[in-house]
Amino acid sequence: MLIGIMFVRLANGETSTTFKAENLSLMVVLTVGAVGCVIYSWLPALVPLLVRQGWVSVDNRLVTKIAILTPTAGGILGLIFIGMAMTVFLASRKQSVVLLLIGLLCGSYLLEVVGQQFVLERIALKKSSRELGQKAGQLLRKEGVLVSFGYEQSLPFYTRQRVVVVGGRGELEFGSKRGDQSDWFIDEERFIKLWQGERQIIALLKQDELKRIEGSLYPAATVLGQKFKKLLITNKRLASSERITKN
Repeated sequence: MLIGIMFVRLANGETSTTFKAENLSLMVVLTVGAVGCVIYSWLPALVPLLVRQGWVSVDNRLVTKIAILTPTAGGILGLIFIGMAMTVFLASRKQSVVLLLIGLLCGSYLLEVVGQQFVLERIALKKSSRELGQKAGQLLRKEGVLVSFGYEQSLPFYTRQRVVVVGGRGELEFGSKRGDQSDWFIDEERFIKLWQGERQIIALLKQDELKRIEGSLYPAATVLGQKFKKLLITNKRLASSERITKN
């Protein structure tokens, strides 16, 4: 809206004093965006200091979650936002619609092309269970059962196996009610009974989910791998050489 107001008033040849508030507001928004990108990208590096000072706890989301932006990405995005803010300032001083248009279009293009690459790459790293899925596919025996707590889209893809879903069904909610799907959609009580059986179980779940049920798991869970908060566990012990490095 602020950009639209600036375009209209610049096109009408109005002087900078008549839209000073909108001009200043837009520059502030863009500058705050620049500062926010830089600060957010450096938060992981500041975590040890924040923990030592007692400002955050070790289990705070700030500590346990991966930042979407790296310091390099935060700096680049910050420069793009600052460049757009400078464009607004210069365009208002020179009363140039063309300068404003070119500057904002270039900034938006860079945010779309460069920014999207940085952000989506980190989101993929955070969300994907590729490494854990590939490991599960390698270790799952013919008679074994693959389980995920909540529907995990990447797990069937990387394992090439159908997955038993515990709890939330997500986008499979509708299909889970077509016919008898009781063997594929179960609750935690049925999972515990399945775990205690003779068949090999490999399950993908989060740390807090394991903490909630680990007292009921017999035999105790063997951790095959970990990626951030996600764990891959089994009810059958494996050689240490079969485990994967934690991320």
